[in-house]
Amino acid sequence: MIEQAETDYKEAKEIPQPTPFHAEKKPSISIKDYLVRFGTFSNCHDNAFVLAMIYLDKIGEFHQDFELDSFNVHR
Repeated sequence: MIEQAETDYKEAKEIPQPTPFHAEKKPSISIKDYLVRFGTFSNCHDNAFVLAMIYLDKIGEFHQDFELDSFNVHR
């Protein structure tokens, strides 16, 4: 999902419409490692992650300006 949404910008200052959820730089932890860590310490069941992905996909369908990228996915 993130790879599909990636654009040509490499730095936060290049983001056309930054939001409060955009970081100044890309986090050093990978998305996969972040989710594993989040799952470990939050006690979320795997089903919660599946539902979260469905919700994020639906939000993206209905709100064309909503876009996850490597600058905001960790937030």
